[in-house]
Amino acid sequence: MRRSLLFLSLALAPAPVLGQDACPEGACHFAPYYRGTGGFVGERNPAWVDEDGAPLPVRLAVVCGPVTVSGEVEPDADGIVRQVLNRRNALACDGDGGFFEVRGLLDGGWYWVHDDPNSAVQSLFRLEVRGNAKTQPLDPGGVVMTTVRGAAAVFVKHPPSGRVGILPQILPAPDMPGCEGEAVAGEPCLLGSSDDWDLVLTTDAGDRAVGAEAIERGADVAVKVTLMGRGYVRTGTVEADVELSGGYRGTSPLRIPAGVTVTGTPAAPVEGGELAWTVLVPVDPDRCAETSGDRFVEQTVLVSATGALTGALPAWEAGKGPSASFTITCPDG
Repeated sequence: MRRSLLFLSLALAPAPVLGQDACPEGACHFAPYYRGTGGFVGERNPAWVDEDGAPLPVRLAVVCGPVTVSGEVEPDADGIVRQVLNRRNALACDGDGGFFEVRGLLDGGWYWVHDDPNSAVQSLFRLEVRGNAKTQPLDPGGVVMTTVRGAAAVFVKHPPSGRVGILPQILPAPDMPGCEGEAVAGEPCLLGSSDDWDLVLTTDAGDRAVGAEAIERGADVAVKVTLMGRGYVRTGTVEADVELSGGYRGTSPLRIPAGVTVTGTPAAPVEGGELAWTVLVPVDPDRCAETSGDRFVEQTVLVSATGALTGALPAWEAGKGPSASFTITCPDG
C-alpha cells in the first residue's frame, strides 16, 4: 500500500494556503487545530479534477506559525489517503502550533493529534465553513485549554489523567434563505437555477387546473397562467412570452383545441409570481354535441414559455423555459 509525501516546500513568511485554486463543493478540508505530531485519513474525491477532467493530486499544507509546509499525498489503490505528520517528514508543528489544509478529499475524513500519553481526534471540516462565526468553549476549571493563532478549535487537556480532546470554535451557519426577487445590500440570499421557474395554472376559482381533474366545457373557463420563481433576483423589468400547443390524447394528430386562446398582456408583478396570462377555454357546443364523434375524446393544452427570460436571474435560454399542461373534456350529461 503505497503512500508518500512527494514534495515539500518551506515558506518562512505567511503565504496563501495552497494558493487560490477553486474547490468543488466538499472537496477541500482543514484541521481546525494542529500542534505536535499526528496524521489524517480520508478518501480521494472523484470530483477533484482539472479543466480537462484529469485527476488532480491530493494536496496538503501544514501551517505552523509563520511556516507553511506543502506537498502532495498519494492515495492507495482504493483511493484512501493515509498520512502521518511527524518530524521525519517535516510535518510536525512545534512551538505555537497551527492547522493544516487538505484538498481533494471526500467528506468523512478525520485526523489525530498526539499528546502524552493520549491522542485527540477530530473531523476534517469543509474549507467553506472557516468563515463562520466562532465562539469560545466554556472553561469548567480543572483543565488546560489551549488555542493557537489561525486555528478554529481549542485543545483541552486534563493534566491528572492525561485525557485530551479538541473542541471546535466554529458555529453552524443557518441555511441561507432563497432569493425572492429583490436583491438587498448586505443581505445575502441563495440564487437558484433556470430550472426553478414554473408556470402555475389555476382556474377562476383559484383551484390548480393541472392534475387528475380536467376542465369541462360546460361554460367558458379562464385559466390563469402565472410565472413563479424560486431563488431569483430581478435585474430590470421581467419579460417573457408563452404559446399554446395541444391535440388529442393518443395517436391523433396534434392541433390546438378549437377556440383556446391566450389573451391579455402579462401583468407584473402578480401575487405570488412575476407575470400572468389568461388562457380562454370556450364551451365549443359543436364538439360536445351528442352526435359528435369527438365528444368523449380528451384534449390536452400545453402552455410553454418561449424565447428567453429577461429582467431576472437566473434566466432560461430560448427553448428551455418552463411549461405546464391541462386537459379539456365535454360534460358527461
